[in-house]
Amino acid sequence: MLELAFGKGEYTVGLAEVHPEKNFIGIDIKGERIVRGPQQALNRGLTNVAFVRTDIRYLGEFFASQEIAEIWIIFPDPHPGTRRNKHQLTYPRFLHTYKQLSIFNELLYLKTDSQKLFNFSLQILIYGGFHTTLLTNGLYDSHLYNIHNSIQTTYEELFHNRGFTINYTYCKSRI
Repeated sequence: MLELAFGKGEYTVGLAEVHPEKNFIGIDIKGERIVRGPQQALNRGLTNVAFVRTDIRYLGEFFASQEIAEIWIIFPDPHPGTRRNKHQLTYPRFLHTYKQLSIFNELLYLKTDSQKLFNFSLQILIYGGFHTTLLTNGLYDSHLYNIHNSIQTTYEELFHNRGFTINYTYCKSRI
């Protein structure tokens, strides 16, 4: 399982703790972030989690075809403005890469406080051959809250406490 743009690593580490039978890898390009996640994993004695510093465009250099079962995109940078859409982690060029590396019926999870990013991503995911399985525009007021692992990142806590709605979906790829 991959978490893309893992930030401080809270979600990757949290998932590794909740699912010790699975392996988790956090991917991020920013060097200062790469220290926090591994330190959390070491402090908790986790052996099923790793972190890689690379640009997401180079995932194919690290993973073979049909090697990835799940992709988590948790509170990605929303890159406001239509000229910046090509940088969204749900942009078609990224989805193409994810599908090449994924097993059949790969799961893709997305959680964000940005309604604009969420709406954009849903349209692109459907266009890109993903089928939305579960979806909510208000995670904390939804029945999905109980099944999303109850892991909260720093940004999620910050934005939720400021009254922002947390959007959440997971979808399966259609091959």
